[in-house]
Amino acid sequence: MSAEGSPPSLAVNVSSDLGSRFLGFRFADPAIELRYRDWSIDRKIPLIQVGMLASAAGYAVYLLTVYVLEPGSFAEVFPAVLAFLGMLGAIFVATFFRALRPWLVPSTVVANCLSGMLLGWQIHELIDSPDRFALSATAVLIPVMYGTCVYQLSPLLAMIATLPFVAMSMRFLFVDHRVGDISLAMAGSMAAMQLIACNTGIFVSWVIEQWNRRAFRKDQIIERQRGQLEQSRDAIRRYVPPSVADLIIRGEAHSIDTPVRRRVTILFADMVRFTEVSDLLEPEDLTALLIDYLSSMGELVEKHGGTLNEFAGDGLMAMFGAPYPLAPEDQAKRAIAAARDMQRQMQELNARWEKLGIGRPLMIRIGVNTGTVSVGSFGSRGRMTYTAMGLETNITSRIEKEAEPGGILVSNATYRLLNGSVRCVPRGQIECRGVHYPVSVFTVIE
Repeated sequence: MSAEGSPPSLAVNVSSDLGSRFLGFRFADPAIELRYRDWSIDRKIPLIQVGMLASAAGYAVYLLTVYVLEPGSFAEVFPAVLAFLGMLGAIFVATFFRALRPWLVPSTVVANCLSGMLLGWQIHELIDSPDRFALSATAVLIPVMYGTCVYQLSPLLAMIATLPFVAMSMRFLFVDHRVGDISLAMAGSMAAMQLIACNTGIFVSWVIEQWNRRAFRKDQIIERQRGQLEQSRDAIRRYVPPSVADLIIRGEAHSIDTPVRRRVTILFADMVRFTEVSDLLEPEDLTALLIDYLSSMGELVEKHGGTLNEFAGDGLMAMFGAPYPLAPEDQAKRAIAAARDMQRQMQELNARWEKLGIGRPLMIRIGVNTGTVSVGSFGSRGRMTYTAMGLETNITSRIEKEAEPGGILVSNATYRLLNGSVRCVPRGQIECRGVHYPVSVFTVIE
């Protein structure tokens, strides 16, 4: 039992509705019972296919044996056996059609019962020698083993499939004893053997049924645990960057626990006039706008291999080069590509937002900078955030605030890493709080 206040174990949560009744032969929930039957049929189909083929082969050998050893009886045997072979073939074909699957188990029960009765009747009526008593016992054992071990019938269905031909065999023994063909001791011992075989078969079917139900229950628990795990993974990916979530899910959280010094490219973006717009919108519309904006921007950052690690109102922070390392030149190019796509995306977003009653298009400022920071998990024991801390982060924030609405402003460090691959024009220098020297910046030209 779990301690007070602690969450219940996963196994208890997912298996609470998998209880059974009727000595374990029914699940308490009817929907679970129906699901078990479908699951059981799927497992039995290969067994039924093998059973039908084996039975057909056995009856073909039986016909050949009668033809060779009892040619005079072949004409009487052949029609019934041929009809039975046709039934086996029809059941075999039906296993390949999903719509016919509900009829497979009942058909198997009928086939099993007819098999025993057909063998028992033909052996008793067509073989005029003491050997028929031994063969008759064999005719009982074969369908019993098929019904319990091969077809894996439930105990009730196993009784339905075996008792009719066992009763017929008992009647033959009684009649043969009355006419003096078999002694009382022989008849009694053979009857006892057949009853023991029948009871053993039913007991085996009980064991198999219980085992199947336990296996199904475990499968259901595993499936639900897998579903809960997938939900947990989705939740983790919603609350932390996907690249960080992947490390956590793979059990590699230790690689991001301790902050490390790393050279990364940082991107800051902020929406212009957002406070003014927020006063004009209903809370529901404002929420929809923010979700639309942040989702679109986040997807673009991740598309270019960045890690979106912070939201702050209408602003966001992303970095390139962590948690997975990237070459500095690659970081800078990816960051600029993401920034350009973000500015283009604003045009599409504004077209959608116009329906919300926004008078003028909204614009964003983007600042990009490359430098060495401390990257890792920061916070308390109960709540951590994967981000970058250091002077270069503050510089990036300041660069973003100096960018023109709808523009992209990059630091000299990022500009040099671009190696002329992106057209930029000097913007001069800016003063950053905490930095004792001015920072040269460049405006990215589309």
